[in-house]
This record gives sequence, C-alpha cells and structure tokens, in this order.
Amino acid sequence: MNIFGLGSRGLNVAERMLDMTSKSVSNITSNIANSETPGYKARSIDFQENMVRALNSGTQPNISEGGMAITNPRHLPVSDLASVESIDIVEMSGANINGNTVNMETEITKLKELNLKYSLYSNISTLELSRLKSAIATR
Repeated sequence: MNIFGLGSRGLNVAERMLDMTSKSVSNITSNIANSETPGYKARSIDFQENMVRALNSGTQPNISEGGMAITNPRHLPVSDLASVESIDIVEMSGANINGNTVNMETEITKLKELNLKYSLYSNISTLELSRLKSAIATR
C-alpha cells in the first residue's frame, strides 16, 4: 500500500497477508456451505510457504529509489510481494460415505485461526499507518 508515495515494507507485508487471509476465509465458507454436497472436495489455501520464500529471497533494497537499508537481521528483505500467490489445495482424503471431504471441526478451527491472524495483520497495518502519519507530521 502506498499513500502519497509513502509506504513501508511492514505495511506491504500486512496488506498482502490480509488479502491472503481473506481468500482463505472465502474458501472455508465455501467448504462449510458445501459440507453436505455429495462428492464435494474441500479446498484450502496455502500461502505461508510462498510468503516465507519471498521473505527469505529478498535482496537489499535500492536506497537511491527510496528503499530503506536493512541494518538489522530482523528487517524484512522482501523484494517482490506481488509474486506471493496462494496455492489451492484440494483435500482428497477423509471422504465420508457420499465422497465429501469437508470436516466441519477442521473448518471451524481454521476459521478461528484466521480470525486471529486477520486481527494481527490489521493491528500491524494500523501501527505502520500511524508511523507514516507521525513521519508526515514531523516534517
């Protein structure tokens, strides 16, 4: 997310994670809606592995183009968050008598976990936006 040409890596990561969390919630609600559909195969989205790969493969940003130097190993060296895509996984095991693979307990657990993640990424976005606001106010 860029606001008036300003942005931060933390905000970009949080924005991408919020997008992926939203896609995951859509998948889970679709699974729940089709829990009684004969032959329906539960779907899930895996984006964590791709996000970790993007976080680890980033390069030192170009400081002359407004990038910030990575001065701490905990800084996020993400070079291209747009390349982080979700992987759609079709669950083939655990089918019941009618061939449906939706497990309601698993889906509800995933939904609760995603709720926590969404809150976390929202809080990170809020924190990053307040940092940008503070930086603008001090100019």
